[in-house]
Amino acid sequence: MKFDNLDNLMRLRAIMYIAAFTTITLATLGIMTNLYTDYLFPIPGHYYSIFFGALFFLYLFYRSNLKYSYFAFSEEGNKLVLRYYRMGTINVKFRSIEIPKNTLHSWEIKKHFFNKRSELILFQSTPKGIAKYPPVPITALTKQQSDAVMQTLAMYARKVEN
Repeated sequence: MKFDNLDNLMRLRAIMYIAAFTTITLATLGIMTNLYTDYLFPIPGHYYSIFFGALFFLYLFYRSNLKYSYFAFSEEGNKLVLRYYRMGTINVKFRSIEIPKNTLHSWEIKKHFFNKRSELILFQSTPKGIAKYPPVPITALTKQQSDAVMQTLAMYARKVEN
């Protein structure tokens, strides 16, 4: 099995662009017209623009804490290969984890940020003991992709921690 989540990330990026365009449009309407003052509360239009801008920044804060990442998974050959990098950052760090299938000890999912952000932690058996890999963000995976990764890991892990 081999897949990546690029299509889901493009959908999430499109949603962010639509939110930015909508915010700019609503803020411009608040500054340039009396639309909000006439039909909503009688306060100056630039307050509405500030409100829409603040909502957009809250949305950006929410998205940045979810840490959406590109994620590619492959179990072909004798290794499990995970490649990932964080989307939307200036300094992109491409990372890869390659674990021989017979040395995968266990895995676990950690939840953060109000249980909205998921991170996969892998453990590998080595001659010196159990090695723990850094967390891999899997928030941008669809439910089907996430289930497929968990089933594959459960198939090769000696002991599953969930």
